[in-house]
Amino acid sequence: MNGKLDRFSIANAPTECQFYCQGPDGNPLSGVELHISSSRSDTLQRSESIVLWSDLSGKALVVGLPIGAYSVFPLHSQYSTEAQIMHIEETKPSSIQFSMQPAASLSVVTQLGQYRAFAGRVCLYQKEKRLVCRSFNKEHSGQVHFGAMQAGTYTVQANVEGLNSVPQPVIMKSQTQNVTLTIRSFAWLKVITKQFEPKDWSLVSSNKNEERVYPFSESSVYYYPPLLTESGSWLSPGIEIGSYELRGPGKIYPIKINEGQIQTISL
Repeated sequence: MNGKLDRFSIANAPTECQFYCQGPDGNPLSGVELHISSSRSDTLQRSESIVLWSDLSGKALVVGLPIGAYSVFPLHSQYSTEAQIMHIEETKPSSIQFSMQPAASLSVVTQLGQYRAFAGRVCLYQKEKRLVCRSFNKEHSGQVHFGAMQAGTYTVQANVEGLNSVPQPVIMKSQTQNVTLTIRSFAWLKVITKQFEPKDWSLVSSNKNEERVYPFSESSVYYYPPLLTESGSWLSPGIEIGSYELRGPGKIYPIKINEGQIQTISL
């Protein structure tokens, strides 16, 4: 067993759940990854999971989980099946059986702008619930592989050094699919001011075909909230390069964000 057990376990808690995995022929199937995540922490950014593996008898056991409901998602290199909900009760053990069937696979490559990323992670979601996240590095050539996925609609998202790609839907059928996730180039914006607060301002993309408004009072998938400095200025990291308008109380400032730079403006 591995994963962040401290998020789910309670010392000497009298709870128990056993899993049994079988292949298409009905025989025990070993090497099935069982990803267990709490229904209380299934958001895209914050969910974490415990991972178990079925043994030669097709079985796996988890003990000491707090009472509640959990999602269990099985992964195997050749077979797949649907995720199931596990209900943990203190008074009696519970059990779940997975009947694995042949399925497709998904290969994901992540790019930072026009360059391939060689360190980060890719998360797989279904119906806004995270199923599994996998890290990648140079040893994997920057590639992540999800084997034996069941047919259906999924969403994949990459994260590299705190920057997220746009979530991308993937429709899985019976074949192997290749997906490239791109994290656009980012830069910083520094606003020098002593009289205006970030919450009164927004950064607006000047592309009129797809105008996007990023209020500085909250984060978005494209940038993080501003960092306030002692002098009263604010610094916003993770802004996508391009042309914008900084809009505030009765004022509009045109801004061009360049890659790898800190763009400074005085109000």
